Amino acid sequence: MLAVHKGVALVTGCAQGIGRAIATRLASDGFHLALTDLPTKREPVEELAHELSKRRSDLRTHVVLGDVSAEETARTSVKDIVENLGGIDVVVTAAGIAPPTLLLDTTEEQWDRVFAVNTKGTFFYYKHVGQQMIKQGRGGRIIGISSIGGKRALPLFVSYSASKYAVRGLTQAAALELGKHGITVNACAPGSIETPMFRDAGIEVEKLAKGGKSGLEHTVNPNASPLGTLGRPEDVAGLVSYLASADSRFMTGMFLDFYMLSKPTNSTPFAVSRSNEGISSALNHRNYQPTATMSAVKGVALVTGCAQGIGRAVAQRLASDGFHIGLCDLRTKREPVEELASELSRRHSNVRTAIALADVRIEDQVRNTINSVVKSLGGIDTLVTCAGIAPVKSLWETTEKEWDDVFAVNTKGTFFFYKYVGQQMILQKRGGRMIGISSMVGKKGMARGGAYSASKFAVRGLTQSAASEFGPRGITVNACAPGIINTPLVRETFDKARLDGTIDALTQAMSAYKPVVDDIGQPEDVAGLVSYLASAESRFVTGQAISIDGGVCFS
Repeated sequence: MLAVHKGVALVTGCAQGIGRAIATRLASDGFHLALTDLPTKREPVEELAHELSKRRSDLRTHVVLGDVSAEETARTSVKDIVENLGGIDVVVTAAGIAPPTLLLDTTEEQWDRVFAVNTKGTFFYYKHVGQQMIKQGRGGRIIGISSIGGKRALPLFVSYSASKYAVRGLTQAAALELGKHGITVNACAPGSIETPMFRDAGIEVEKLAKGGKSGLEHTVNPNASPLGTLGRPEDVAGLVSYLASADSRFMTGMFLDFYMLSKPTNSTPFAVSRSNEGISSALNHRNYQPTATMSAVKGVALVTGCAQGIGRAVAQRLASDGFHIGLCDLRTKREPVEELASELSRRHSNVRTAIALADVRIEDQVRNTINSVVKSLGGIDTLVTCAGIAPVKSLWETTEKEWDDVFAVNTKGTFFFYKYVGQQMILQKRGGRMIGISSMVGKKGMARGGAYSASKFAVRGLTQSAASEFGPRGITVNACAPGIINTPLVRETFDKARLDGTIDALTQAMSAYKPVVDDIGQPEDVAGLVSYLASAESRFVTGQAISIDGGVCFS
């Protein structure tokens, strides 16, 4: 794994838009920067290097110009960067092109050029930077830039969509190969981001529409997002910052969407319109801003299931991030919850805590918990629902009562908190963050875990529905999907299996969930992802179930 968070980051396509925002963000995070773009972009790239150096006196930059579609560019760039900056710890492949053309009008030359830049260029940098990272022996982070067009094809962008689908497959394959070396490989999938490339593509789309081209059923519709807005390059840079950090060490092979629900809806970022209100109009008039957004990163966070494991780590991380903390668990867990509250107060003199004990299965207790936290701390800005149970039994051994208990805690408990915290956030009129805890078995069903798997699949569906409802209020709703995490709950499950003689069956069931990253997850890994999702930087991410499982479930 990466020895330290900082190091050397290489960013392609950095002259403008998303690439420029990423380079700016990684410089502020403490990385030295290698900057690459086309030779025709020398002036803006050198201006960026100069600007970043003025902002940070200890920053070292190195500019390497070239066409990413030529393998020799990647090979010589990597060698040059290593000689000048000492190595490469992070690469972000932001170079890309998106010419709008109908399938029937796309020439072979146009197709080949898009794939040469978007797909083959990404391949070259994955390949040569990966070789360098292996040689260095200190792990690394490889981050591709795909698109929502790589998850759901976009009309008018046939070659672009196909090329971005290819980046998804490449990213998963690279994650499988490089995980044993401590190298994670992930891809960001931005939606409609306000960049020069997006603006230029929109102008071309409108020209085609005015020229009477058939098949132009879609143009920009910011309201396709539950948040009702275009994204900013800085939104993408915030996610890249997380993926480049030590916090993301247990996440690989992921394809992380921006704004789009994980399950595609009928809306797309290029929505039906032949009117004058096209892309350029939307960009200029900005009449699609959300009704509310979080006023600040910090505020009050309510964490359920906080007595141990993931919940405890989440509460500790959010307190260190500057949140006041509402702590909720069962009444039988009063002692460890009070110990946690005392610990947080000792570590963070400015952090206030409020304890509200409750059974998450009981609606009145959930409602009272929320009222108590609001009364004590003044509101709720972030919710994290960590309370859960995970019985391991075959389907034919599972009784109706056991099934009902699992759903009551894992699913209905999450529903109650989403419902009543959502009502509170709407009353506050300052937006918010809701974060559920699903599981890798909420994406890939588990033998001897039917009830648990079903309940965690249900959390994903609930999260998407809540994201659709709350988005116009500036409230994002996402879920984390942890893999095997070193928690008391997991250890107790294996201990029980040893005692009752089912350890072989459990071990066989879990063999399907071997992570690509050669390690077991820690509660702090999940807490790091929650920290990002609770921040202002995640404002354009909603409806997602994000795996943090060492590469068990690729998206």
